Amino acid sequence: MAASTAAAYIPPSFGQPGVSISYRPKRLTSAPSDHASLPTSPVVTVAVPPASIHHIFAHRQWRAGMLMSDALVSSAFRIEARNVLELGAGTGLPSITAAQLHTAKLVVASDYDEPTLMRELKHNVAANMAASPPDVRRKIKVAGHIWGKNTDDLLDCLAASEKFDSVLLADCLWDPLSHADLLKTVVAVLARTPDARVNVIAGLHTGREKVTSFIRRAARAGLVLADVEAPQAWPALSEDAETEEDPDASRPGNEALALARERILELKVCGNTPIQHGEAEAEARIDDEPRLTGERRPFRIEGYGETTEGDRAFLMRSCVGAMRCGLRPHLATPPRLARGFTTTQRVFAPTNAVTAKVLGDTRVLATYEGPLSATFRRLKLFSLGSLALASVLTPVLLLAPGEISMAGRVGLCITALATSGVSTALIAWIGTPYVGTMRLLATPQHQHVMELNTLDWRLRKQTTLVYEPAFLRPTSRPFAAWELTNSAPAPRDVPATETTTKVAETIDDKTGTSKGTWAVTYAPAADDGGASAKVVVKGKPTRYFNVHEELLGQDWQVLG
Repeated sequence: MAASTAAAYIPPSFGQPGVSISYRPKRLTSAPSDHASLPTSPVVTVAVPPASIHHIFAHRQWRAGMLMSDALVSSAFRIEARNVLELGAGTGLPSITAAQLHTAKLVVASDYDEPTLMRELKHNVAANMAASPPDVRRKIKVAGHIWGKNTDDLLDCLAASEKFDSVLLADCLWDPLSHADLLKTVVAVLARTPDARVNVIAGLHTGREKVTSFIRRAARAGLVLADVEAPQAWPALSEDAETEEDPDASRPGNEALALARERILELKVCGNTPIQHGEAEAEARIDDEPRLTGERRPFRIEGYGETTEGDRAFLMRSCVGAMRCGLRPHLATPPRLARGFTTTQRVFAPTNAVTAKVLGDTRVLATYEGPLSATFRRLKLFSLGSLALASVLTPVLLLAPGEISMAGRVGLCITALATSGVSTALIAWIGTPYVGTMRLLATPQHQHVMELNTLDWRLRKQTTLVYEPAFLRPTSRPFAAWELTNSAPAPRDVPATETTTKVAETIDDKTGTSKGTWAVTYAPAADDGGASAKVVVKGKPTRYFNVHEELLGQDWQVLG
């Protein structure tokens, strides 16, 4: 009995390096028997790239890419008159499909900037667009890009000052270690307009935890879940689907997922035969083409339980959603204070002297201690000691009697001083962003403030108060996890006059003086009725912070 009810294996990908895959994009809600009566979509044939960089898994045709192509054909993801960018394109199937629809303003297919991958991607695009008119062929380009790095190669494909209105991510969330770099690229290239979208399809092997983790991190990067643009294009919930709200949606730390039930579609897939071997065989295998089954269930943040068949079946489902720019503005109401924290530090009490002087009484919601703070302190002490020792011994070495020539002594002194100086500077560069202690505070005005304590290169303690945590973003700087962004978020309400708000401030603990501030100035824009934003930096505030994010407990998730 168990064998008869076991679900068939649904592979997340198809093909091997060097194999060609043919796929005909279809309507999302069509059954196999309907395919013959639907408008004909061109068959896209792509060669699977070689495994030149194995760990990025570009050497497969992923099912999520096929579903993305179906979504484009079904107008579920709108690309009309938009600049479209696909990141992690692999074979380029969705990008080619978008270009063949002839509705996008421009399509850019991008993947890891490696010669073999780029050559195969360009070949797939050229082969499938060869029969198109020249003006259509000019509307699709290929660009190499490494996530998190300089995006000029992507933006150079567009006209001056333009950005991408639609970013396609098909099976790009499976590696949580790449989420920060992926989001840095997305934020850099996505247009800051109300209808700009990041359209995401998570593959079968991604898993619920990685999807929710990405959405939380995306919220911190300024992206929020968007409404489903074309709900009629997707399978609807069945009449017997549960109607009760997800109890986890209202828990502290899940603010970014509060609307996940309506805005993330959890869809069941089927079909294992994408390869077209001729019309007769293709007709015989049409029932086994990769497609949606038409089944959909509400997305639940924590799933349906480890022991239920429903959550095991997550391996047969894809998660579909879209995100838009929704950066929390400087004047917006901050996230509500969590009521379910387990921390005992819930009474109003001053923290350190600097914070107490600036903020007055605060409530401590969460605390963090860097496990390597003592190690970095010792390294800095050692490097400063070696530099001081080299400086003291230099005149002794020059003046002491001996057989070494003066030129040799000068050379030794220069080498010693240079070595000590470089090592001291390097250790300072590595260790200065390291956060020894950090606290999440709530002021009596119900504002969230982050207190981050670091050491400067002279081992002097300094406190950075971040009044707008939304400005902390993932960074690509080595030996740092966060940075204060230079990209000011757009305000929710257009200010009537120019308004400047302090975002962060770094204070010397010993003297109590400000070392620098990070602020944002908003002003009404006369041309389009919106608002312009400009980051203003005064002095030398600490910008980069090295925090072990894996050690941040549930209490910190109130930040999104």
